Amino acid sequence: MWPACVGRQSRLLHPPVGGLVMTERKHNLLLLLCQLLNGYESSYFMTELYIYNAVVINQLQYPRKVYFVDTGFMTALSTKFSKNSGRLLENIVFQKLARENETLYYYKDKDNNEVDFAILNSGKVEALYQVCFDLTDLETQDREVRSIVKAGVKLKCKNLNLVTVEKPKGLQIPKEIKVITVAEFL
Repeated sequence: MWPACVGRQSRLLHPPVGGLVMTERKHNLLLLLCQLLNGYESSYFMTELYIYNAVVINQLQYPRKVYFVDTGFMTALSTKFSKNSGRLLENIVFQKLARENETLYYYKDKDNNEVDFAILNSGKVEALYQVCFDLTDLETQDREVRSIVKAGVKLKCKNLNLVTVEKPKGLQIPKEIKVITVAEFL
């Protein structure tokens, strides 16, 4: 049985007439990697999140974000010495959104403004979610707000959500963004 990721990438493996073909060794390595990743996904160890792009080849060539079914895996497998609280929070938000929504992507524009989650319904972006552990740093706050507002305009989405641990006092964010604490979100 072929792994699911082979089906997604099969368009890249079939060259046009007269085009170059992948050597057998590279082809076998690609299949092995796909089987390994598919095994992780089918065992519910981890899930890959693709970038939102209408062109399939762009979805396949851009890096994917990886989320674990259990945040304990992130901590156990991490090579970092810091707590990495922001990534843990993003993983928790992903798990809830993935349970409730069938089509989920991340979004990144040409200026590297990234939005953590774009929810699609019938091919249209229905909601955008940005996750930020700590909004007290003004530079972080500016980056997160700028990214979600730009994405909202580009994708014609008015449902903009910013998930954080707590709302800092005196927080001034554009009124089109709904700030949600993790307690409210979960």
